[in-house]
Amino acid sequence: MSKGKSNSFLPGYFAVLGLGALGLGYLAWSASSSAEEAQASYQSTKDSLDSMQRGTIFPNAENEAKKKKLVDALATKVKTLVDGVSKFQSPINAAESGESFQKKLVATETAIKEAAKGRSINLAEKFSIGFDKYADSFASAQAAPQLAAELDAVAFLLNTAMASGVSSLDSFSRAELDIEKTAPPADPTAKPGTRPAAPTPPKANPQKPVAAKGAPAVEESKVLERQTMNLVVTGSNIAITQLLSNLANVKPGDTGAHFFTIRMLRVENSMKDGPDKTVTVTMEEKEDPETKTTVKRDAKYILGDEKVTLFLDLDLVRFLDPASETAAAKTPAAATPQ
Repeated sequence: MSKGKSNSFLPGYFAVLGLGALGLGYLAWSASSSAEEAQASYQSTKDSLDSMQRGTIFPNAENEAKKKKLVDALATKVKTLVDGVSKFQSPINAAESGESFQKKLVATETAIKEAAKGRSINLAEKFSIGFDKYADSFASAQAAPQLAAELDAVAFLLNTAMASGVSSLDSFSRAELDIEKTAPPADPTAKPGTRPAAPTPPKANPQKPVAAKGAPAVEESKVLERQTMNLVVTGSNIAITQLLSNLANVKPGDTGAHFFTIRMLRVENSMKDGPDKTVTVTMEEKEDPETKTTVKRDAKYILGDEKVTLFLDLDLVRFLDPASETAAAKTPAAATPQ
């Protein structure tokens, strides 16, 4: 008898190996078939979706009702958003005129100076709130409403700085609004109550721009406006920190609230040489400003007692109402009251 016949392990081993190879072959064929079916299903679904996105809604009553329901739901969400952000800005008063704005400007400047004096805050010799050109001339009828709203925001910013505990308002400036550059100057010979002719809008570009890949669906200028300002203040470390905190956590209230974004921030410390190491510190009794109790101190503050100058480049963000923009676009130019 041969050794192969006497040893039954080898035939069994090769038999199991063969069955395993057949099983693996079946599994590979099955997986390949399933992958091809999944790929075909995906491609079919994708082609169907592309076709529906490129196509138009079939004009039947059911589709029109579904479309209206979706549009109404979107309009409700947009209105809720607009109502929420409108609390962070002064409303545009269309009845504001160049004369009324000038009166408001004088009253605001006087109030800021009196507030600074009451808080013992130093105002720079030539400190201005950024509307000097309207001190002796009227703003145009088109620009006055927006200027009055911006004036409210400037007053809010300066009052917030003073309430934060700064020791001085060093300088303030603002960039002109677009409407100040395009609107014609006020006509001193015009009769009271009349409005100058609306400025000629720029010619539209006939070529529709193609949105770049990854670009936002709506241009920023259609939903918000940035009004650039620059503020320089000096105060303690705590006051500067408090000012930044107050600007970052504005809340609508009785005094109003405005949405500012900081573009650039620079801090300059008045103590550039560090503390004097030759000064001898002696035991002193002082009143703790927090607890109002007398305490003994034999140490001197090294950090936190210096003056800090803060340079702020920031934008006042005004959120535009899509409804009013749409209404303005639909209003014919000939219907503008003169």
